[in-house]
Order: sequence, then structure tokens, then C-alpha cells
Amino acid sequence: MLLPQDNQKGQSLQAFASIIVVFFVWVLVCHFLKETGHHYIVTVVTGLSLLATSFFITQLSAPELPNKFGMLLMGLLAIKMIFSVAYFNHFFVLRESVGLSITSYGDNYLYHNAAVEFLEIWPKYGMNMIGEAHCLPGHMPTAVSNWGYAAFLAVIYWFAGIVPEVGILFNTFLAFSFCLLSYKLFALAGLSTRQSFAGLVILFFSPGLWLWSSLLYKDSLIFLIVMACVLTVLRLAVRFSLTRLLLVIVLLSSLLPLRYPYIAPLLALLLLGSTYLQKKTFKQMASTLLMTCWVLIAVIVIQLIFDLMSTCIHADAIDSAVAVMDLTPVGGAFMSNGLGSMQPNITNFWYTLPARAVYILTIPMPWFGGNDAIERIDYLFSHLDAVYDATLLMAVCIMFFRNRSSASRVQNILLITGVAYFVMPLFFYFPGRRYITMAFAFFLAYSLPVLLQKRGAITSVIMAAIFISIVQFTYMLKS
Repeated sequence: MLLPQDNQKGQSLQAFASIIVVFFVWVLVCHFLKETGHHYIVTVVTGLSLLATSFFITQLSAPELPNKFGMLLMGLLAIKMIFSVAYFNHFFVLRESVGLSITSYGDNYLYHNAAVEFLEIWPKYGMNMIGEAHCLPGHMPTAVSNWGYAAFLAVIYWFAGIVPEVGILFNTFLAFSFCLLSYKLFALAGLSTRQSFAGLVILFFSPGLWLWSSLLYKDSLIFLIVMACVLTVLRLAVRFSLTRLLLVIVLLSSLLPLRYPYIAPLLALLLLGSTYLQKKTFKQMASTLLMTCWVLIAVIVIQLIFDLMSTCIHADAIDSAVAVMDLTPVGGAFMSNGLGSMQPNITNFWYTLPARAVYILTIPMPWFGGNDAIERIDYLFSHLDAVYDATLLMAVCIMFFRNRSSASRVQNILLITGVAYFVMPLFFYFPGRRYITMAFAFFLAYSLPVLLQKRGAITSVIMAAIFISIVQFTYMLKS
């Protein structure tokens, strides 16, 4: 007679084996189709394969969910895939008699062209392709942090052929996997199964997440890696495991060629989580500090290895340093009218950072966009995302000022992590909502008890409407 644990382990092994089978079937089908030019068939096959993979991953990540919830998630994911491919294919893909090209709206064409060039460079330069892709004229921009997603996309193109819609499907799959890991994070924070599932659905319908994962952008991959690292760090903080420690180093290192500043909050989480989640003696705290230092050293060494693979490291290092130190805000009339247009420094950050935060939350309000359909869709999603983000922030405020005593230790740490990911782009990036979207998964883990109460949800929506109205009124006065 099988015990429940044995039965669950058997189901996990079966789901894992099914994922491997689906992958190999997808590879074989793509191998026979990628040279025929049947990109629509390759796209459909990839979509079905990723749907099947998502179903099995859901069984692995959330075996406690009823089947009806799993089927609901698959239906939502299928709708998201259809929307993303239709949106991207209509506005960004140009297929003419001379070949395939990507329009220059956004960064899609940069990553697509870099992925194609990686495929061309690999047979000639091998492991030096990173440096060559940066140094050769007309290739990817020079910053070291840019090559990661292009290389990831190149692997997809190598399997499926140069079909950008397949890249979009993988981005949608990564975004869904990020939501699944967030579900596990909500459960780890002490929330019930129903609360965690509700949080998964709320996060899945994030307008920003829908938009970024519908483009050839690296955000879906970054979000997934960050969330996987957070889960591993929290488990490592509770019980040390060499396997978990190595996994943390691998995940942190994989962020280096994607968006390396995102490593800083994770290192802080490792140190804070290891000391806050469990009561430790001075000797144990010293050991935690030493472990964090070793992780940091390992990440630095891996970065040096990446640098050695580049034939123009001196230029890359300089460009990366300049990008980190460049704090000049940009972005339209709202900034130029004085709200946050000053450069943050030691003496003025206490008022420039809140102003930049207000700006980053309300882009592109009060404009609706240009005359092109793509701009109108882009601005519509940005407006919806502004309302979504403001509502979550208000729920966080309500939770903190009214119910913080009921928050678990994990929720408190996740709130700090969310604040770090929200504030960091105000320093390191040109203001844009893409860079703060990661923070709202952690804000959601903290504020779900408020959002899932009728009174708390209504209050959050009203406060968000008041906040946005005040911003718009202030802008009218300034203009």
C-alpha cells in the first residue's frame, strides 16, 4: 500500500518524465520543420508543447491545487499565448520576399538581431562569441549586462528556427512559471492555499507582466530567476544545504549578463533572512556573514570569467560603470515641469526620490498616446498598470499601518525586498515601470490579507484613485 508521500513522489517523477518527453518531441518536430519555412506550424507546436509543460509544472509546483484550478490556469495561459503572439506578430514582425525583420519600436529588434548574430558567430568563435558579439560593428550594444537574453533567445532559435513568435511563447511560459513560483512564495509566507491561488491569479493579470512578456524583452526571464533565488534563499536561511547554496550562486550568476544590479537585494535577503528568520547565536551570525561573503566572492569570480570571454572587456567595463552611475532622469513633460527632474544625490534624495517614484508610477499619464494603434495599446496597458500598481501600494500601506502585527516574519522580509526592488531603479535606471514590476510580487505577498477582504480591497481602490487624481491635479497646476 502506497503512503501519501510515496504517491506524491511518484506523481512528481511522472510529471518530470512527461516534461522531458514533451521537450524531446518538440525538438524533433522543430528539427523537421524549421528549414521548411512553416513558421506558423512551428509556433502552434511550440505553444501546445509549452501548454503541456506548464500543466506538468503546475502538478510539480502545486500538487495540492484541485484539478479545476489547474485547468483554469491552463485556459488563462492559452488565452495569454494567443494574445501575445497576435499582438507581437501584427505590430512587430515583417515577413517579406527578402526575408524576416523586426520593427524598431522598442528593444525587440536589438535582441532578435543579436540572437541571429549569435547563431552566426558561434561556429566561428565558439566560447568567445560573447566578446565578438559586442565588438564587431553593428552587433549588440557594448554593455556586458546585455548579452544574456540574446544568448537565451539564440538557443531557442537554434532549436526552432528563427521564428520570433516562438520567443514570445517562451516569454509567456516564463512569466507563467514566475507566477507559479510566486504561489509557492505566498504559501511559504504563511498564506492559505486559497489565498496563495488568488494571489497567483492577481499577479497573472498584472498589465505590466502581460505587456513585457508579449515582447522580446528579458524581463520574464529575470523575474523567474529572481523569484527562484528568493525561494532558495529563504529555504537556505531556515536550513543550510550545500545544494541550496550552490543553486543560489548559480542563480545570482545567471543575473550578471541580464541585469546585474538585481543581485544586490538578493544578497541582502540572504544576510537578513539568515539572521531574522531564526534566532541565532553570535557564532551562527558570524557564520551567516561569512557565507554571504563567499557567495559574493563566487559571483565576482564568475563575472571575471565572463569578462575574460570578451575580447573588448576594457570598453565593456567602462560602459557598465557609466551606466550604473548615470542618474539623469528622462521622460517627458511631467519630469521637465520640476517634479523629480533633479538628479538624486546625498543632500536631495529625500525629496527627489519620492518625486521620481510618483513619476515612475504614473507613466504615461496623463497622455493617452500617439495616433498609431501600437502606441495606443502600449499606453492603455501602461495606464491599467498604473492603476494596478497604485492599488497594490495602497494595500501595502493599509497592511503596514493597520495589520502589521499579523504579518509573518517572511512577509516582513518580503516587504523589505519589495521596497529594495522598487527604490533601486530610481537610482540606477531611467524611470520606467518595467524596472519596478518585480517589486509588486513581493508587495502582493505582504498585502494579500488586505486585498482579499472586501473592505480592504475597496479601501485600496479608493486610495489609489485619490492618489492618481492628486498626481494629475498637480500636473495640471505645473503645466
